Amino acid sequence: MSSLRIAAPGDGRAVSRLASISLGGTLEGGAPLIEAIERQGGVVPIRFGQGSCIVAESEGHVIGMVYAVPPVDWLGTFPSDRAAALAPRILQIELLAVDPDHRETGIGQRLLEAVEELVRKQRGYLAIGKVQAGAFATMRFYRRRGYSIAGRGEPIVFGTGRGPLGISDVDDGYHLFAKAVQPGTKLSRDPQNNCIFLTTAQHSLDRGGVEVKGTPRPTLSSSRVG
Repeated sequence: MSSLRIAAPGDGRAVSRLASISLGGTLEGGAPLIEAIERQGGVVPIRFGQGSCIVAESEGHVIGMVYAVPPVDWLGTFPSDRAAALAPRILQIELLAVDPDHRETGIGQRLLEAVEELVRKQRGYLAIGKVQAGAFATMRFYRRRGYSIAGRGEPIVFGTGRGPLGISDVDDGYHLFAKAVQPGTKLSRDPQNNCIFLTTAQHSLDRGGVEVKGTPRPTLSSSRVG
C-alpha cells in the first residue's frame, strides 16, 4: 500500500530518477529543483509563491511524484500587484511521473487529486498543465479524470475582480489541459467563441473583452528556484 507525502530532504535523487523516466531520459534545467528538494524538501520557494513536490511512497521507496507551481511565465506578463493576486488561483502541473512497475495502480490519479486539493485549500480555481500534441494516451489519462483538453490556441477563460482573463498555449506543439476544482464550478466548451470557460452554479462567465495571454511549454527550468 502506498502513501502520499510532501517530498522530504534527501528525496531529490528519487525525484530526479522518476522525472528522467517521464521525460525520456532528460532532465533539462531541473538541477536547481532537485538540489532544492535534496536540501530542504518539497516546498520550494519560487517566483510568485512556492512549488510543491508530492511523492508516493511504498515500503520506503519513492514510486511516484508530482510537481506543481503557480504558472510563473504567465504571471510574469502582468504587473506585480496583479500577478500576486492571480498566483493562488491556478496551479500548473509541471511534472507527473510514476515508476513503470507501479503504473495502472491508481497512484497517478491520487497524485493529481493531491494537487487539486492544494488548489482548493488556497481558494484557487484551476489545475492546469500541458500535454504534447499527439500524445493520445496521456490525453485520455487526463480526460478520464475530469480534465478538459484545449485545442491549439484555444483559451481557458475565467473571471477575476477586474474582468475575465484567458490563458492559452503558445502554439508550441503542446495542448493545455485544465480542471475546475472548486465545488459548483465546471469548465464548458464554447465552440462559437472558440474557448473553454469556467462557470459556477450561479452564473456563466461573460466572455466579452477577454484578455488572453499564453503560457509556454512547462519545464522544470521555468520554475525559478530561489
